[in-house]
Amino acid sequence: MSLSADYQSKIKILNEHRASIVSRKSELTDAAYQIFSIDAQIRDQEKRMERFNLTFYTIHCSQCQGGIKEDEPHISIDSFHLCKNCIHTISMVKSSTEAEISRGLPKGTIKLDCKGPLQMFHKSNMVRKSGKFWLIHDQVLTMYYDSGRSTNGFELSWLDQMKKRLEHLKKQKDFHEQMRSVLPEDSFTQLHSAIAQISDLEARIARVESGKLPYRCSHCTNWIVDKGIPCLYGDYTICEHCIQTIGSVLTTSEAEHKYKLSPGSIRRDINREVLKRYLKRGLIWQSGNIWLLHEFVMKHHYLPRKKGTELAGNELQHET
Repeated sequence: MSLSADYQSKIKILNEHRASIVSRKSELTDAAYQIFSIDAQIRDQEKRMERFNLTFYTIHCSQCQGGIKEDEPHISIDSFHLCKNCIHTISMVKSSTEAEISRGLPKGTIKLDCKGPLQMFHKSNMVRKSGKFWLIHDQVLTMYYDSGRSTNGFELSWLDQMKKRLEHLKKQKDFHEQMRSVLPEDSFTQLHSAIAQISDLEARIARVESGKLPYRCSHCTNWIVDKGIPCLYGDYTICEHCIQTIGSVLTTSEAEHKYKLSPGSIRRDINREVLKRYLKRGLIWQSGNIWLLHEFVMKHHYLPRKKGTELAGNELQHET
């Protein structure tokens, strides 16, 4: 077996172990930590294979900076490129109306929840107000509405849950130590058990927070190389690139306000087929009764024209 094939075999086995844990994570109290540990092993093997098989990319995604293979599905307009992962990410952004229809929810439900239990998703752009409309990412629908509108799955991250468990064990240990002379002899077993669990949890938390092991974005599956702890919701991890990609989706009203266009300009251009090239590539799409677009459309189509108009106006004033 070649060295490259050996790496691939090890990665395949690790991914199978990972899939096994994911499929039974409801039965394992520390499933998220075990997945995190296996991810570290997968990343190590992938790094070794990358050093052995150097891959050069001619184009990179303008959004996530990842390399794009020429035979992979992607969007390219001039020097702007969007990989398949980022295309998928923006396509999962919906208006509250479309989201309510897709889940059979009463009208106005999501708008109320965006101001209530879903506020914690604002920091990741997975729930955000664009103009006067609320936009929601499909992953939030899965995490909240598909689980019976319960916040238990994402209210605390798996790391927060470990820390909460650690604090509980420390209080339990202190109690047993204080009541040592009163409690029966078998309580010493509980004390030693608490001490052992505290030591194990402290080691795990230190390993997670060391910054030496990589996180993996649950959404785009890319490795997170930035230092610090990323945005976590339960056992769901979202990287900064995906946060920015989701935030680049605008309603036409927000886009017009941000780029100082007259209200209705974009919708009018859509109807006149001026923006056909962006529609065909999925950078403009309809969600419910509103239009959404990627901010690239504004920077590539409207901003140069706006600057050209301003420049022509300045030259005219100068001649006058």
